[in-house]
Amino acid sequence: ELPGNNDSFEFIGLSPEFEAEMNEYRVTSNGKVTFAILPEPTQGLLTAFRETVGNTSAKSLAVVTDSTKLRPFVRRLLSFEFPEIAVLSAPELRPDLKSRISR
Repeated sequence: ELPGNNDSFEFIGLSPEFEAEMNEYRVTSNGKVTFAILPEPTQGLLTAFRETVGNTSAKSLAVVTDSTKLRPFVRRLLSFEFPEIAVLSAPELRPDLKSRISR
């Protein structure tokens, strides 16, 4: 079972805008996908996320992205400021938990 994939977490879905911006920094070269983001957009995304979660404890929060391919990059980005946060993609989330995703 993936971290965060149980009913002890609050689930927050990323906005389509957040995911679209994250996708802009996915770069494919020689068949490998990397995440190439500069410091300024990194800070902008972290600020947007911080404003979204407010005072919610990161230890009780699981972030849900629509894209399985984007999940590792969301995890890497958020780990700078929220190292304990769980990140899942919607397809990985247990079906009984999907109705608990807030946006």
